[in-house]
Amino acid sequence: MMRTVFNPTFLLCFLFPLLLSSCLGEGDLNCDELPAGEQQLTLKFLYNINGDHEDHIREVVDSIDLYIYKNTGDLFLTKRFYSDELYETNFEYTFTLNAGTYTFVAWMNASEEYINEEATTLPNATNRIICNGEQHIETEIQSALYYAYEDRKSDTEHGNKPLTITIDENPPHEKYYLNFAKNTNNIQIDAIFDRQLPTGSEIKATITGKNGIVSFLNRCPGEQPVYTYHHYYSDQSTETRTVHENTYYQTFSSFLQTQRLWENDDLELTIILQEPGRNEEVLISQSLTPLIMQNPKYYNDFMLERFDNYKLQFVFEKDRFDNWYHVEIIVNNWYLVRIEANLDVQP
Repeated sequence: MMRTVFNPTFLLCFLFPLLLSSCLGEGDLNCDELPAGEQQLTLKFLYNINGDHEDHIREVVDSIDLYIYKNTGDLFLTKRFYSDELYETNFEYTFTLNAGTYTFVAWMNASEEYINEEATTLPNATNRIICNGEQHIETEIQSALYYAYEDRKSDTEHGNKPLTITIDENPPHEKYYLNFAKNTNNIQIDAIFDRQLPTGSEIKATITGKNGIVSFLNRCPGEQPVYTYHHYYSDQSTETRTVHENTYYQTFSSFLQTQRLWENDDLELTIILQEPGRNEEVLISQSLTPLIMQNPKYYNDFMLERFDNYKLQFVFEKDRFDNWYHVEIIVNNWYLVRIEANLDVQP
């Protein structure tokens, strides 16, 4: 009778392939492997495209809407995050994607004042501020809108583009950053006069342009209707003030909001004076953004996106022919022009 002899080497050879293809317990790396063709990645949301270059997303976020598009331009996934869940994840979102190329678009605080249209395809998707059919914005915009760019390391590298990721046989980066910039701007217009105007005088300030609708690349998408932004609040003061050693006696302040500013946009600022018993007088009709950019602090698109509060002061005097003219324009404390009165004798 033949006796069977136990061979440990044979048993090890038999079990080795099984060990390679199975988990040995919780925490083993093999247990965390994804199905073939899938990759895990993490998005990190932040907001430091602002004046002090610090991340202030915790102070401003109410919600974030994320849109992921395939390389065909078709919508792959959309998801809304609310502030409480973003706090819990430290403003990160981890998920898996199949191999392919994806574009990520994110809007922050797109409340009921905004609507995303044609969002199922990236080339046609737009964000529109909601107003009446005549495109007039007459009240304060309660929720400022923010758009996320691919995070870049310096101003010169800021490409004004969304994040695009290609997932292939090479593992993706551990983390990708979506950095928000503020689209909504606050504009204060001061009209300063060298005398007190008749009781009942009014200043009407408006901004007009096509920036009420933007694409999901945060650009004005071709031919669009003109929006008119009216002042939502106004005030006046008879407190005397001095500008370049000259004394002025009355100031009309108008507070407006407008959506995104960028170089070569079509925004126009108009200031109209209405004195009782007289026809309206256009005091200022001028392109807004080039005027703001006269201040060297706002020298390109990136700097226009870093800042969102602008104070423009127009100083007016009357010449000997009873005509108003502006002698000074001040943009956030930067003096632009000093125009002397026309003292020539007119026939």
